[in-house]
Amino acid sequence: MVIQSDEYKEQGISQGRKNEILLAIRGNIYDRKNVALTQNIIHYSLGAQTLKIKDKTLFAAKISNVTGRDVEYYINKLNTKKSFVPLEHKLRQSRVKKLLGERIPGLVIERKSRRSYPQENIAAQVVGFTDIDDRGLTGIEKEFNSHLTGKAGWVVKQVDGKGRSQIKTSFPINPPIDGSSIQLTIDLEYQSILHEELNRRIKETESKGAMGIMIDPQNGAILAMASIPDFNPNQHELSPIENQKNRVLTDQFEPGSTYKIVTATAAVATNAVSLYEEFNCKEGK
Repeated sequence: MVIQSDEYKEQGISQGRKNEILLAIRGNIYDRKNVALTQNIIHYSLGAQTLKIKDKTLFAAKISNVTGRDVEYYINKLNTKKSFVPLEHKLRQSRVKKLLGERIPGLVIERKSRRSYPQENIAAQVVGFTDIDDRGLTGIEKEFNSHLTGKAGWVVKQVDGKGRSQIKTSFPINPPIDGSSIQLTIDLEYQSILHEELNRRIKETESKGAMGIMIDPQNGAILAMASIPDFNPNQHELSPIENQKNRVLTDQFEPGSTYKIVTATAAVATNAVSLYEEFNCKEGK
């Protein structure tokens, strides 16, 4: 007879199983011709459960062999009262492959997705960027964050006596739901031309900055929108916040002659003038 058999049975089952989060992939942003303005790069982060580490020096040495950092760097990180300490972010799979094969007590390896911007400065203020946790902070990334963000799933894995885990078809699984992608009216070719022309005029006039917008007159679609100086969203922390602003939208400025079409349209629509009348603007005054 086994005393408290149900209780021990439950403990055995729980010890032989592990819940693992399945990350959802963030939706991408494309221009009107389906050219990618964003990409998702799979990477890994390392952390330490300090209470499970028996030999800090040995632990630090194993991590150092993979990352190339000094052993002392990790020992200093581990000398804390915190139960969990983040160690590294944005590591490629090729670098952590050895660690994935080992079962190092106290080491936590998380698979993540990092946002990348292949067009760099082009349309940077329109697209925006995300933080380290893939949350949109500016631009389209922020405005449509809930649309782009997916929903994480989970899977129950079987764990053997050596701590190795594997998926069992009989165990429950809740697949992740990836985020939805967004297609803009922006045309990358026009956007590149606009950037080039704005930079050219800045040099010619020795101006501090410039901004421009290209609109399809048939339907009002924004084909290009840029503000110079700009920034590289892959390294947004290196640029002034002022460069990250989309000044086409945030700044106030006199529309000048571009507003004449509004006045002329209103005059014709109300029959105040006819299409055949001529006016001498006297040098615009």
